[in-house]
Amino acid sequence: MLENLSDVRTFVQVMESGGLTAAGRVMRMPTNQVSRRLARLEEALGARLLHRTTRRVTPTDDGRAFYARALRLLDQAREAEEGVGRASALEGALRVAVRTTSVEIGFVEEVTRLLLANPGLSLQLMVMDDQVDPVAAGLDMVVQVGSLPDSSAVARPVGHATYVMAASPGYVERSGAPDAPADLVRHQVIRRHGSTPETEWTLVGRRGELLSVPIAGRFECSDSRAQAIALREGLGIALRPAGEVRAAAKEGRLVRILPAWRLPPIPVWALLSPGRTRLARVSLLVEALRRVIQRLA
Repeated sequence: MLENLSDVRTFVQVMESGGLTAAGRVMRMPTNQVSRRLARLEEALGARLLHRTTRRVTPTDDGRAFYARALRLLDQAREAEEGVGRASALEGALRVAVRTTSVEIGFVEEVTRLLLANPGLSLQLMVMDDQVDPVAAGLDMVVQVGSLPDSSAVARPVGHATYVMAASPGYVERSGAPDAPADLVRHQVIRRHGSTPETEWTLVGRRGELLSVPIAGRFECSDSRAQAIALREGLGIALRPAGEVRAAAKEGRLVRILPAWRLPPIPVWALLSPGRTRLARVSLLVEALRRVIQRLA
């Protein structure tokens, strides 16, 4: 039976620091005290959490599973503290997972401004394009683009992502621009690499009509940032957020392709762990994400 949250905090710090000595430096305690706390926690749980060697520690399967639960347990403890007269305080830790596109479109700039304006806030930001459940991962918020996954997380709509076609001026000068969506198949299209090949785009016109057209190209990539580099270097036509293309076109860095057509709007959600939705710092984070999405519509 767990009787001491300090042991749980010590385990989390060891996991995040990568070793007992490093965790001890962060927590300002001797390594042997860190070791005693871990041993006490393992005894209380009846499970081995870490493989220890003289150089490093690695989590066991039980340790990896308990780490996610430990984060939630510590979050709940902080929530209980904040519920006693401090629920609106803009302080504490935030754990967030976003997609690579969120980095490109200004989310990091937004949260940086939040941290500068609120010295009591701290942020752990994970950038990944894999599906992640904020509840299972012990996160405050996950940015979800598209359909909602099966999860116990609370979904907050923050807007719609609008993607349009663009190319570099160099590509247009060299290869021309398509006059109609059907012409795309004769151009180099920078395609998304996934479990299945991207062989067509479904576009929506100004009157709301939908049209599926075949696409082809020599470059496929799973990383949005790499796609953006290939686009700027003149490799082909790519889909990018409308606001990004609008700004780059004004500066002469990109050319809007087939301006009468775009991708259907894609819903964007903030997935929140239950019990975190009423915290002021989490609400501030959701609003920061909403501002980013609105600017790029």
